[in-house]
Amino acid sequence: MARRARGAVLGIVGILAIPSVSSASFHLMKITEIFAGKSGDLNAQYVMLQMYSGGQNLVMGHTVTVYDAAGVVAGTFTFPTDVPSGNSQDYILLATTEAETLFSITADLVITPALVAAGGKACFEGIDCVSWGSFGGSSSSPSPTGNPFGSPDGIQSGHAIRRDISHGNPSTLQDGDDTNDSRDDFDCVDTAMPINNAGASGTYTDPVACPVCGDNIKQSGEQCDGADATACPGGCLTSCVCPAHDSVVLPVKPVKVKIPDEAPVSVTKTVKVKVVNADVNEGGNDTIKLTATSNCPVGVTVGTPDFGGAGDETVVDAGKKATAAVAVTVTDAAFTTFNSKAPKRCTLTFTSTTTGTNPSGGGGSVAVVSNLDPTTSNNSTTAELNVFDENDSETASPPHESFAVSLKPVKVKIAAGNTASTKKTKPVVGNADIVPAADSGDSISVSVDVSACPGPPTVSLDMDSDAAGDQSSQLVDGGRTGKGELLLTFDASAVTTGNAKSPQRCTATITATGPTDPDPDTTNNATKLVIDILDKNDL
Repeated sequence: MARRARGAVLGIVGILAIPSVSSASFHLMKITEIFAGKSGDLNAQYVMLQMYSGGQNLVMGHTVTVYDAAGVVAGTFTFPTDVPSGNSQDYILLATTEAETLFSITADLVITPALVAAGGKACFEGIDCVSWGSFGGSSSSPSPTGNPFGSPDGIQSGHAIRRDISHGNPSTLQDGDDTNDSRDDFDCVDTAMPINNAGASGTYTDPVACPVCGDNIKQSGEQCDGADATACPGGCLTSCVCPAHDSVVLPVKPVKVKIPDEAPVSVTKTVKVKVVNADVNEGGNDTIKLTATSNCPVGVTVGTPDFGGAGDETVVDAGKKATAAVAVTVTDAAFTTFNSKAPKRCTLTFTSTTTGTNPSGGGGSVAVVSNLDPTTSNNSTTAELNVFDENDSETASPPHESFAVSLKPVKVKIAAGNTASTKKTKPVVGNADIVPAADSGDSISVSVDVSACPGPPTVSLDMDSDAAGDQSSQLVDGGRTGKGELLLTFDASAVTTGNAKSPQRCTATITATGPTDPDPDTTNNATKLVIDILDKNDL
């Protein structure tokens, strides 16, 4: 979108051939323009590099890599030779044959079509990267890109995106023109103008103009525009983007409540829930609100979260966390349990929302309306509430009652340079058949659903280490539990980590099935395993 008047087009007019005292190399240059095709000629594409110091023409063996919206490599293009000219402000043009024809220009490196206008990323080595549209891959590797340009729509057909060089000298590219945020660093331009290393250029002007921020009409490349703000009603910023503050609620362990045989009675548990301000690159502080809900029956009361007497909102510095207390009260009338071995189960849900921000820190805050959190998977977490009510009589078997024990949340870390990581956890199943006498052994099978996780991960489950090979079931005596081993392997290419404070989160479902299916109490047959994944390749 056109955000400001431009004093020059990348220094295209009156290019200065200024000798440089820097040593000959290739690393002092940036991606300055990308064209991803036009209607009727989608394969006419180019990526343009520009030097901001002399002697940067030794590019032989170096690469430009293009990624699709998911962060998967769509094309890698290697310079077979150096380019002739290495003056400061010189260009290097990578273009398809279709682009050479459209612009009547000769590319310095001919490439195949790999740019997808809707979303992607282009990188020159690990020196400079640019992302756009619906790109959801790494925003930090191999070089930071920050927010994608034109999210979520991408590069407008027939238009180029061009680096904004107005920060310093508006006639020359400088290192400071790169803030590592594609949304801030690039503009949509109506006239695409590729320039090759010899200084030859071509142009194409699309009949449809770039969107203009501030006209109250949301167009391609804008998330919102004034009152036209369906994505974030009432919250559109003057830059025609929605607020995007990253808050995280940390996983919570399962909660166990035991109601004594003293009816009528109620039991209150205090659950501690932590929130994190993950706007680590912004600084200052954010106001974060925590809400608590449940799918529990009448008779279970979930109180309003309280941050040390401050209520359900608190100010949290960037990268820091705060703890709230949530009172959960359970009455004996709320549940009827099968027996003392099998819990009745329901789920608590905790959700964080950024409601205010102050990037400069200190007191005061600007309200944030309709925030679009960049990592929505970790805005909420669930905790299973397991209730044992001693006021209920023991139920005789059959029918048989089996259950899955609630599991603690787990963390998966993929080390920098590694392509995958495996996490081990131990699922536990139980046989609640104790009346009139404990069973001699029921076969309880276990299934694992990881379809909600990125990849999804590969699964290896063994519920009986004494038997050869992996076993999905185990014989469990009445009143006892049995433990297995579950290995989950996550592929780094499927994981996107916002930053070190903002992991990607998913939930795996582990289900126990006994001789009676469905059994008397289906609330405890499955447990949700909350998994936080941190891919250090993204950091």
